[in-house]
Amino acid sequence: AVAWSFASLLVIRLVFGGLEAALSPSIAAAFSRWIPETERSSAFGAFLSGGRLGAALTPPLVTILMLKFGWRVSFVTFGAVGIVWSGIWYFCFRNYPAEHPRMSASELETINSGLPVRTEAKGARWQVLLRSSRLWCLLGAAFGSTFLWQFFITWFPTYLREHRSLSIGEVSLYASLPFVFGFVGTTSGGWIADLVGRKVDVRFGRTLVGLCSLIGACL
Repeated sequence: AVAWSFASLLVIRLVFGGLEAALSPSIAAAFSRWIPETERSSAFGAFLSGGRLGAALTPPLVTILMLKFGWRVSFVTFGAVGIVWSGIWYFCFRNYPAEHPRMSASELETINSGLPVRTEAKGARWQVLLRSSRLWCLLGAAFGSTFLWQFFITWFPTYLREHRSLSIGEVSLYASLPFVFGFVGTTSGGWIADLVGRKVDVRFGRTLVGLCSLIGACL
């Protein structure tokens, strides 16, 4: 909202992306301490579905704010909501379940009994890491899904407006639809992965759902 030139916009966006990079590792660390392994896919699906739900609600809200107050106000509004939510999260969240004042002994036992046994972390050389087929598969899946996500949150509204000649109202509706379906998909996908994982194997359940989902999206 405070950008005054193309160069300033690039710098602000770069800093924003750099700070945002801590989100996924932080979520993974929190889940590893708070969520039993057999429920982790459902939790991650709920986390992702929150982003999809937010993205589904954003286009119509941005349209209203933009038409009434200008495009900069939408950034200020959502930024303010984010600051308030960050404050709530800071005061409510704890790094470990045992540190939370409202955690009961039975709930703590349930969480701890569902966590895998932690082993001492061992350092790995970059050569070993870069030869890991599992790592490259994860990177490939993340790149493909993130590429699609970035298209829908950045260029899709522009495409609808400039190449399909839709009105701003129509753009706000159609730009929301992929995220409405994404909300349903991520929520149900996490639940199905945990369901399969409890019956067969945790890793197999996640791999099966992820593989079928990404191939379906590709087709």
